[in-house]
Amino acid sequence: MDRSLKLPLYIVIVILTIGIALFVIKPLLDFLLLHYVTFLHPYEYYINVGIIVIFVGGGGLLITRLIRKALAVSIKKSGNKALQNTIDIIVSFSMYAIILAIILSTLGIDLTSVLVGGSIGALIIGISLQSIFSNIFAGFAATSSGALKPGQSVLISSWLFGSPITGEVEKISYLFSDIRTQYGNIVKVPNSAFLGNTIFQSLNTDQKNLYQANISVPSDVQADKIDQAVHSLMDQEGLKASYYLLSKGSGINNYIISFEFDSVSGLPDKIDRINRIFDKAYWNVKTVK
Repeated sequence: MDRSLKLPLYIVIVILTIGIALFVIKPLLDFLLLHYVTFLHPYEYYINVGIIVIFVGGGGLLITRLIRKALAVSIKKSGNKALQNTIDIIVSFSMYAIILAIILSTLGIDLTSVLVGGSIGALIIGISLQSIFSNIFAGFAATSSGALKPGQSVLISSWLFGSPITGEVEKISYLFSDIRTQYGNIVKVPNSAFLGNTIFQSLNTDQKNLYQANISVPSDVQADKIDQAVHSLMDQEGLKASYYLLSKGSGINNYIISFEFDSVSGLPDKIDRINRIFDKAYWNVKTVK
């Protein structure tokens, strides 16, 4: 079967299945309430509405999942993960809005009256949902602009988190983005953080991964000798890194180190080796002194 016909066929099958199920279940339920479960008969209307809501909601979620999966397969061929996330957010949000509208109509709620006369209620709900919509908008803005995409290595700094988060973007959803840190754990970052009080830095530069770190060394030995010792030890270790004397303080010399890395998971080992090289270089120079 042509793949382009599979999705419409699956959707039709789901809708027909729901229709047939409701066609069979409703008369059966009415019969049971009338003859066998009579104590529930006064609540017949609410039971019927509840069943319809369950079927409509479940069917809607299933159809949404089918559409998202089909779109993911189609867009995956282009290799544009940012576009894939953007379309996924738009489609999901639209489908959930449609499902919610259908459920409200099933419950007998007049959507026109809600929109026209529910100003106060809408205001209260809007305030309550402000953070949710802020996250959704931020996720859409970050992905559509290409600033954030799965597989990207990032460093996120904010007073909200305390220590900076370094990791690789695994997934961008409606409210949160999953970041796999350099230590292997998953951190869920609110999407609103990317447009809020956060410094967002991409570690992917010119088709390579570049990381920078700060190292402090006591200044009781000459910086030139430290540089020579570090250069020699890096050659012995087979490490390549650029380092610069950033500033001289009271008893401390601050260096900035810049080096390439293959994957975020390898960062802790590389940072550890560089720190140890500087520490060894310092003590080698101090001992000779």
